Amino acid sequence: MTEVPVGGAPDLPFLRWTGDAGRAHSELVLSPASDSVDAAIAAAREVLARLCDVSNLVVLHDTNNVVVGAGTFVAKVTTNNAVAERERLLADHASAMGAPAFASVAAPVISGGFSVVVWPQGAPASSVSRRDAALALRSVQRAWSSCGISLPTLAGRLEEARSLLRSGELDQVLDRHIASALDDVIGEGIEAICDRSAIIHGEPHDGNFVLHRSRLVVIDFEAVCLGPIEWDAAFF
Repeated sequence: MTEVPVGGAPDLPFLRWTGDAGRAHSELVLSPASDSVDAAIAAAREVLARLCDVSNLVVLHDTNNVVVGAGTFVAKVTTNNAVAERERLLADHASAMGAPAFASVAAPVISGGFSVVVWPQGAPASSVSRRDAALALRSVQRAWSSCGISLPTLAGRLEEARSLLRSGELDQVLDRHIASALDDVIGEGIEAICDRSAIIHGEPHDGNFVLHRSRLVVIDFEAVCLGPIEWDAAFF
């Protein structure tokens, strides 16, 4: 098996998205990789095969994005290259600053029409205390303060979700009275947080903390945005 340093990012010979193609993607993904699981797994296999034995792939996650493990690596497969690239930049910066985050093994690459990023694989951190998880998250948040990466706002994401509710695209799966109530709740939330600008993880649930060589590591930065720090704190 080929070992790649945790901090390295070799150039894999795949065609990459252009900047224009990346900007064309919305933050709100309506056709996630999980809609085509078999194709997403094939894309992960193609990329991981350049790094390790892929005879025993394991699907670790197949809701929205698809995450596939092989050896000491995981491949995260998404249909949104702009978000994948931003997640990589955030992780690489935090890792370079000494925060408990993985650096990507390789930059996002195209395989089968998907964007695939390879990461080191960690173990579940089920026994870690809330305090230790909160301290690890805070360390990563502080590292991001110097990253200089353009980030979306939580209020903007809520507004995009609100626009989807109003578009009629969900009418077949969501009762209009429920949709109207959700619209009101989202509107109140937007008003409450629109002037809050801390860099937050967005989804610091238990599954986004792993152990790697006895060190607690924070993962999954695709929801990182500007918003109230209380949003992250509520997960603890």
